[in-house]
Amino acid sequence: MIFLFASALDEAKTKILNDIKPVVENVIIPVIDTFLVMFLVFSIAKTVIAYKKHSEVDLTSIIVIIVGIILVSTFSTWGWKLIP
Repeated sequence: MIFLFASALDEAKTKILNDIKPVVENVIIPVIDTFLVMFLVFSIAKTVIAYKKHSEVDLTSIIVIIVGIILVSTFSTWGWKLIP
């Protein structure tokens, strides 16, 4: 009885993942990447303006956004392995 239950759970997980993967890889990841690139452009522009005003320049936000873009863009290669 336990094996039937486990088999049914594995089958349901496989079906759900097969339904969700194309949506995540073709819609959600590009949308998140687009927003991150927009924030990156805004952050770079803000940093350039601060540099021209001889203010203190903070590159932390630019670095964090670039790391976020890399992580989101490569999610399909490592992210699905996190789901047991």
